[in-house]
Amino acid sequence: MPQVVVTINTRSYAVACGEGEEEHLMRLAAVVDDRVSSLAREVGQVGDARLMLMASLLLADDLEQAETRARDVEGEVMGARQARADFEDKAAELQATSAAFVERLVQRVEAIAQRLAPA
Repeated sequence: MPQVVVTINTRSYAVACGEGEEEHLMRLAAVVDDRVSSLAREVGQVGDARLMLMASLLLADDLEQAETRARDVEGEVMGARQARADFEDKAAELQATSAAFVERLVQRVEAIAQRLAPA
């Protein structure tokens, strides 16, 4: 199992990962390091555990917001799909009604034409 050394707030940590996941782990560690470093600049060096806790809570909040947005978008997509289905149903209904109307007009025109035609 590969090990990757990541740096968070100037401290190095050896972390094991699955084969081929090294780059992904490094990207994740960079996100955590950015958040922890930003917090350290804002609140000072209040201890690694506290900084990690605060960063974890902020990242969890980001994740929750992203999940909420994803659910909202999913709901909008489902609404749009339903609206499309409703529209297609209505269009089919109007097409059938129009076809029946045209058929009745054709019959009336043919009836008029027969009355006007010389016997």
